[in-house]
Amino acid sequence: MYMPDRHGESILPKINIVDLRTEYRDKRFKGLFSQELIIAIEDALSNKEQVLLFQNRRGYAPTINCNICGWQADCTNCDVHLTVHKAFHELRCHYCGTRARIPAQCPACGNHDLFEQGFGTEKIEENIKEMFPTALVARLDMDTAKTKLAFENILHDFEEKKIDILVGTQMITKGLDFDNIALVGVLNADAILRYPDLRANERAFQLLTQVSGRAGRRAKQGQVIIQTYSPEHPVIIETMHHLYNRFFERESAERKAFRYPPYFRMIQIELLHKNAATCAHAAATYADQIRKLIGNRILGPAIPSIARIRGQYIQTITIKMEKDTKIVSKVKKIIMEERDKLRNMPACKTVRVNVDVDPY
Repeated sequence: MYMPDRHGESILPKINIVDLRTEYRDKRFKGLFSQELIIAIEDALSNKEQVLLFQNRRGYAPTINCNICGWQADCTNCDVHLTVHKAFHELRCHYCGTRARIPAQCPACGNHDLFEQGFGTEKIEENIKEMFPTALVARLDMDTAKTKLAFENILHDFEEKKIDILVGTQMITKGLDFDNIALVGVLNADAILRYPDLRANERAFQLLTQVSGRAGRRAKQGQVIIQTYSPEHPVIIETMHHLYNRFFERESAERKAFRYPPYFRMIQIELLHKNAATCAHAAATYADQIRKLIGNRILGPAIPSIARIRGQYIQTITIKMEKDTKIVSKVKKIIMEERDKLRNMPACKTVRVNVDVDPY
């Protein structure tokens, strides 16, 4: 059901897009904030109104590296960078929980000038406190709201106007209904637009629409400022102009053309093993056997964007099929039978096979 209007007297917020390419070229960009966002924050604070700043990445910075030798802080168990958490003086893996102290110098070459690349909510909080020293600033993410009580305390302080600027991850995008939020700032929309997932556009539109909806929850119109390097991206344009119907039609056409849900059924098969070669061999064998029986409905095997998590290498196989009960039942039966055969092969019996029906 399409609902074009907000409840009561609430007015849809005015959404402005800031092209970060122009900001950098004209040297108007200060740290993490465009000139337009800085002015809007100043106006909100002068009017005793509140501000939400959204960045869907916690921690201080996504990674730390050395500009001399190219060393990066990587997790020993996963194929990801360790995230810098300055408040804890630690590097942390958000997948397996590995922790390490932030090195004082490069472990590879001894260089003391290590570079923190990118930014998360912790860095935004630090910078905003420096820029607006008299403002009351708080952060809402998995680091500051580890318990239900801590989460509720932060929201209570915000409701009681003990917080002027609240910085947070997607925890601040849903369910907040406060009447004094005049401004919502999205610091890096590109991070959620470029996620390697068939639902990336859908999730980006949802997040941007939801966080935008926190502004101006009563009769006064709120303001939203989205900073991006891709102002021409369809999702950005559709969010800016509240074009839900256009988004739905465009995304639906793409899903139909490429045989994706909800117009087709999907099964995602994940094979995991501590040895990369064993995992690849098992995935190729499994996929070949299934392909002989169901033809071009199968894609893969392929290495996902994160090839190893918790010491396990991963290969994925995707099956897309018509929404026909007989075909779906037949394919499921084939998958299970071939999985049992794979487990009886000496070279593949230790490979874990996870089957996820309609993963999206």
